[in-house]
Amino acid sequence: MTKDSIADKILAAYPLQPSDPDLPNASQLASRQILVVKNYMMISASSVPAGGGDVTCQPIIRCDGTPSPSSKVTHGFIRFAPEARLQPPQYRDTAKEIHLWFAYEAIPQVLDQLAHPNRYLWVGFFNGGHIYGDLHSAF
Repeated sequence: MTKDSIADKILAAYPLQPSDPDLPNASQLASRQILVVKNYMMISASSVPAGGGDVTCQPIIRCDGTPSPSSKVTHGFIRFAPEARLQPPQYRDTAKEIHLWFAYEAIPQVLDQLAHPNRYLWVGFFNGGHIYGDLHSAF
């Protein structure tokens, strides 16, 4: 599967329809970023705040790849945390990176998905404040 066919499948599955008030209009196409994942690296991080406090531990997966034709993203981070500490999906334009948070229970599924040959991260920002992001994969 090529980069373009993956992006085409995403666009077909999640089409932009200007008549739908929950979706962005054609002038808001930049509100969706798609990263075709080529490589990934697993990171195990531990930290303590500068002023003291609890030590935290967080497994992180960094994904590198190429953007879909309409995207600028170059890499993304998948972070795992307790459900109470999850954050909404993010896209940081200055760094060209996606950030997704999943519950610890999702680790086995994410690792299975990363073993698939076709993988991509995507995040979309929609009218009304709806934010959606995920890891897609296919054989």
